Amino acid sequence: MYEYYDREKLYAEVWEKPMSEVCKNYGISDVALKKTCKKLRVATPPRGYWAKKDAGKETPKPKLISFENPPRFIIRRTTSSGDKDPDTEPRLAPEAFEEAERLVQSLQLVQVSDDLEDLHPFIRNTRKVFKRQQKKRYYGIDYNRVLVSEPGVFNINIGQDSIDRVSLILQSICQNLLVNGFLIEADEREGVVFRIMDEALSIKISESSKKTAIPEGKQDKDSYRLKDYEYIPTGVLKLEINTSSFMTIGQKNWTDGKVRSIESRVPEIIRQLVYAAAWNKERAAYHKKREAERKIEEEKRAEKERLARLERERVSRLEDGYKKWLYHKELSDYVNAVKSHYQEHKGEPEGDFADWLKWAEGYLEENNPLKSEYPKFKVEEARRWLW
Repeated sequence: MYEYYDREKLYAEVWEKPMSEVCKNYGISDVALKKTCKKLRVATPPRGYWAKKDAGKETPKPKLISFENPPRFIIRRTTSSGDKDPDTEPRLAPEAFEEAERLVQSLQLVQVSDDLEDLHPFIRNTRKVFKRQQKKRYYGIDYNRVLVSEPGVFNINIGQDSIDRVSLILQSICQNLLVNGFLIEADEREGVVFRIMDEALSIKISESSKKTAIPEGKQDKDSYRLKDYEYIPTGVLKLEINTSSFMTIGQKNWTDGKVRSIESRVPEIIRQLVYAAAWNKERAAYHKKREAERKIEEEKRAEKERLARLERERVSRLEDGYKKWLYHKELSDYVNAVKSHYQEHKGEPEGDFADWLKWAEGYLEENNPLKSEYPKFKVEEARRWLW
């Protein structure tokens, strides 16, 4: 049964306690509660009201204005009133998170040298494709960055000056994963994936660009592309784990900062890749559950339709039987009326009329619906032939 907001109760609550406390009773944010108050025309305390009240300065509160036929809003709780940590909520695949925790606790992280000669084969492939793409790229349209995305290479979108740095970041990630027994494989869709807990995970590294005006006299007047400005890569990198938003606990992307660079976050990235594998299993369990629920609902719907179809058939047969009975009754009344009229005026039936009367009564007797098989509740379902 739905629970609806009560204007008078809501008015009393928001003037008794701060909105940040009242919202917990409804399991929503204070912003959402304030929007609801606005829709219901419930005045809320102005900014600074509670500070003045704590200081002993009473501010008169407005009356609850009349509102004829106010809309009814269902209380849709989006957060728990106890403000539980979402990480403590029961999981559909708890064993996956237990395994991920064990793997994270046993991780052996190694320092990788800045040597570009001993790169992983997939990283070397990435560099080759990068240089090939760099030669034929269209400046201005790709923001002066090179996009690499094909089977057997890492997904990157960076400027030409960042390829060495990105290669070393990828080498550090690959080396640490390999040391801990995880696999690295080519993938038709994702390019390169890390195989962790039997889950395929991929990453993407991109570089931001800054829009910069081209000085007067240096624009490309003959080009149909951008003429007045260009995009210059900033050197600021962003690394993302390509996983769904289903992963609600932990970080999925990292950006270079003033204090910490992507390189310094590699251990954290490795750990989050392991947790992301657990979240993939959780997502699979969620979809499996949803599919099972959908199947049950579909079966319920099909059964409901089947019963409705049978009911329609029963009603149809009932109406058909009634029509036959009514038709037979009216015919019988007609024959009996003719016979009575004849007897009243001419006596006992004889001759041709007697023959007709005999035939009519025989026809009525033969086609009497009450003499046939009685109606049955069970209805045989129609067979569906596949041609």
